[in-house]
Amino acid sequence: MLTEILAYLMAHPNAKDTVDGVQCWCKLQGGSDYDRLQVQAALDALVERKWLVKRESQRGPTLYSRKRVGRDNKAGSLGDVGKEQ
Repeated sequence: MLTEILAYLMAHPNAKDTVDGVQCWCKLQGGSDYDRLQVQAALDALVERKWLVKRESQRGPTLYSRKRVGRDNKAGSLGDVGKEQ
């Protein structure tokens, strides 16, 4: 699921979504039917590994988006995701 989420966000670099939104497009994109807890765990793992940014708000739901990489930082490849599991 981690690579599925990252692949979507690499194809849609400006995408931002909630846990429920990610759960929905995972199902629509690949037919995967993950439950909410699985999606939350995957998003938390990607935030911990600094692939995603978590934006919490008191006025709305928590949003997740791809972490922007500056010129001096190197982004990992999708192949790197499975190596940390």
